[in-house]
Amino acid sequence: LVGLQVSLGLEQRAAEHLQWLVQRQHGDLSFLIILSDLTRPQTVEATCRYALDQKTEDQRPHYSLARIPAYHGRWEDVLKELQPLRQADPGFEEGSALWGRALVELGRKEELEKWSSNLPEGIESCVDYWMALGSQAEKLGQLQEAVGAFERVLLMNPSHPEALSRLGIVLGLQGQGERAKRVAGRAA
Repeated sequence: LVGLQVSLGLEQRAAEHLQWLVQRQHGDLSFLIILSDLTRPQTVEATCRYALDQKTEDQRPHYSLARIPAYHGRWEDVLKELQPLRQADPGFEEGSALWGRALVELGRKEELEKWSSNLPEGIESCVDYWMALGSQAEKLGQLQEAVGAFERVLLMNPSHPEALSRLGIVLGLQGQGERAKRVAGRAA
């Protein structure tokens, strides 16, 4: 189940099951180590392509595939990869959050307004939702809102490298040099 959740890009849900496996000492060590590296989207590409080739109605593998160009900052490619998922399942929170993040990074204001007016229930539990809000606030010069959004990301994932980095930058812009240094130290 954990492997399937990871291949579908549902790392937050997979982490709970992985923790359960570790606590009960199920599975051999090498298998658990591989599963525990939930932030390597490149490892699931072949699995996702295979799943999509099976002509099932489940389009969630597109989310995992979209994470690869997102990791590299190729936001146009993210939108292209997510398009079939958006059409088939617009209520999929993780996919919608990543879609919004791409729109923010590309500066597509009209599409971003449309996206933000029709958010799926539960999207607030997605890191990319808060990264999108933080990025947008930062671009608009709303530094306190950006700090709040990046801090929200860190509540969900205390070692999120991009949130740590961007929070440090925003804190520096606010004149909070000492706090910015502490945050930057956590990112290193």
